[in-house]
Amino acid sequence: MESKVASGMTLTLITMSILTLAFNIPPLEASENTGKEGQTIYIRADGSIYPLTAPVPSVDNVTYTLTDKLYEMIVVERDNIVVDGAGYTLQGKGSGTGIDLTGRFNVTIKGTEIEAFDSGILLENSYSNSIHGNNITNNKCGINLIGSLRNSICENNITNNMYGIILAGSSSNSIHGNNITNNKCGLYLDKPCPCPALKYLGPSNYNTIIGNNITNNERGIRVNESSNNIIHHNNFVDNTEQVPSTDSTNAWDDGYPSGGNYWSDYTGADLFSGPHQNATGSDGIGDASYVINEGNGDPYPFMNPFVDTTKPTADAGQDQTTNVGETITFDASGSTDNVGIFSYEWDFGDGTTGKGKTATHAYENPRTYTVRLTVKDAAGNTGADSTTIKVLGFTTFPWLIAGAAAISVAVVAMLSWKKLK
Repeated sequence: MESKVASGMTLTLITMSILTLAFNIPPLEASENTGKEGQTIYIRADGSIYPLTAPVPSVDNVTYTLTDKLYEMIVVERDNIVVDGAGYTLQGKGSGTGIDLTGRFNVTIKGTEIEAFDSGILLENSYSNSIHGNNITNNKCGINLIGSLRNSICENNITNNMYGIILAGSSSNSIHGNNITNNKCGLYLDKPCPCPALKYLGPSNYNTIIGNNITNNERGIRVNESSNNIIHHNNFVDNTEQVPSTDSTNAWDDGYPSGGNYWSDYTGADLFSGPHQNATGSDGIGDASYVINEGNGDPYPFMNPFVDTTKPTADAGQDQTTNVGETITFDASGSTDNVGIFSYEWDFGDGTTGKGKTATHAYENPRTYTVRLTVKDAAGNTGADSTTIKVLGFTTFPWLIAGAAAISVAVVAMLSWKKLK
């Protein structure tokens, strides 16, 4: 009897092994694995979640929402989605990556507490992603951009990391409205990436770093061999080194009267005003430049920390008339702000939305729609505007016109042939 039981168990194990190999199914832990400990969570390219019981459900394969604390990394393999932490914590063990966005496009990570990883969030060769409203603490690197372009890092609290934000070989990204505090290095712009392993890449150029509080770091921003970055309306407060910069030339102001940055170690006076600071009367801007090094300086340093309470003005463009199925373009380039607008969100009025200074959309049903535009600046101030779109029921299909023309030609030719006959 015992030999039959042993044989049965052996056969069962062999069968499970064959099935695992045949279908490439990773073996489960001894206890049921929910993705909470010991196993990486994947959001697959087809929208599915692995393991199936991981507490990151989605009802539409677009928005994935955490419903519990997690202890392992999340790997995102799908573009055009939102991962909403809903205030839950992604807890690491001092190594690995919290959320891996390698190669991703148009993914939003928001509302997540991310702690104790090599990289809290990793973007490598990633484009047009949004990281906002997260608390990122006690990592080797809070947010790590490697060879990545046109990403938005906004309104995050980034504290007690070795590196707050790394930009290595990463250009045209927007870093705005973040609290970057008590890190060894608040922001790092350089060719090599020091985390998690040293990689040598190109420079980090043409980034915008605006409206951040950069406070109590050993180094506020380290810039090396990276130029043409725009850096203004930030508060640099009590960093041991405000900006160690080598082999780089960047813009540290937004002109007059918009101003530059606030520097807690600035010792200049404010007796004059005007673009050349030679007109009578103070203006809240220091009369002398704040010098970073030869070739870099802030010509319009603020005398007090900058606080932006001015709302942007949104402009959704003119009313339009279109046909069902035709693509129309929305243009918000007429929107303005005293510092700069960093997000444009469109509600097309038919249950769909879009993003960007310009957006396109086609309507499926004839009626009049109210389209609403909401814009936001680095300080989180918002402005809104709306426009009206009248959609007609008739649509012109080029192939239909071409077909009708061909039939007309054929009919005329046939009638002419009959006449001649």
